[in-house]
Amino acid sequence: MRRLLELLVLALGLAAGTNAAATATALVIVDGVPVVDLSSTGFAWMLDDQSVPLGPGQSADLHYTWSVSVKDDGLPNVFDPASLPPEHSPTGCLPLFPLVCGPQPTGFEQARASLQFGSMDPRGTDIPPGTFSVTTTGDTFISLTTNADLLADSLTRAGEVFFHIENVSDALVFATLPFATWAAGWVYSTPAIPEPSTVALMAAGLAVLGWRASWLRRFRPR
Repeated sequence: MRRLLELLVLALGLAAGTNAAATATALVIVDGVPVVDLSSTGFAWMLDDQSVPLGPGQSADLHYTWSVSVKDDGLPNVFDPASLPPEHSPTGCLPLFPLVCGPQPTGFEQARASLQFGSMDPRGTDIPPGTFSVTTTGDTFISLTTNADLLADSLTRAGEVFFHIENVSDALVFATLPFATWAAGWVYSTPAIPEPSTVALMAAGLAVLGWRASWLRRFRPR
């Protein structure tokens, strides 16, 4: 009987490690590198400032591969705004212009991932008009958001984007283009829940332990 109980405890331990991944996730990959990988309630973002300095007649070519993925399991989720500081809250905003913010909580799991190439924040930038010519091939702004409901969602997009940047100034101006890439993820996530098989195994284990205790009481010397 002791051996049986040991095997039962081992089985319960293994089953506990196979819980369902009841989570929402936001994943952004650029050139094979995960720049945003969020799987718990919160907000994460990255900004890569790639300002391009070019003299008269000079040019630059930029190329990126990318993928954006979001998923949720359609579970209820109650978010307490006081549980996270504002900079990590899934309602948080990027400190960019124009302002980009996360979705408002609806009571369900939700995930949003956004990616923008060639972001040009005009604040504090003084570029003479007509200095740069920018030719783009491919999507420069990608944003995916799961539905906030009881249905599970899984969305993915992938592609490439090319930029050809040229200084075409007639005034022979040396200037820098404020060129940047940013990515962000917002997630409302419910913690993992046990698989039905795990719950059944735990119930069976409790039944065996109860039967064992009852058997010991029946044959205990009086």
